[in-house]
Amino acid sequence: MLAVFAIVPASAMTVALDPVEDPAQTSLAPTPYDSLLTGCMEGLFSAGVIATNSAPIKGSRELWSGPLFGLSAARDGYVDYLVAIWTEWRSSAFKKDTWIPGRLDWRLVRVSDGVLVATGSVSGPADSPSAAANNAQGAASVGQALAAACLGSLKPGSNGGH
Repeated sequence: MLAVFAIVPASAMTVALDPVEDPAQTSLAPTPYDSLLTGCMEGLFSAGVIATNSAPIKGSRELWSGPLFGLSAARDGYVDYLVAIWTEWRSSAFKKDTWIPGRLDWRLVRVSDGVLVATGSVSGPADSPSAAANNAQGAASVGQALAAACLGSLKPGSNGGH
């Protein structure tokens, strides 16, 4: 008996995370950005989306809001979508040199043609002794909320036009 199998190329949706933070806000102590990005990437991976990220850029909101921000690198990386992230950090009143996410603004852009697919924002936790003590965990939760918000705008089975 002869079995014939068709080879079908597998294709997964890919998303690049490109974060920017204001250097004036975060010049005194490091932020838990790694935790925020890890939370977001885990949320995307759980939904079957391949995610990658770049290191946070310290820059202006104007840089982040430019329509071409991150597109060149995303195209070079052959990803389908780009999530441009602007994070406003708050210094905790309960723990010295501790940053907690205040608000995250994001834009989801289809890389193939630069079309803006969706925008939104995610609020961070209220400042409290618990939020300050667990700032990395709080940042990861904000990252997971970002992933959920973006996933609501991604079409299942779509690869962004590639």
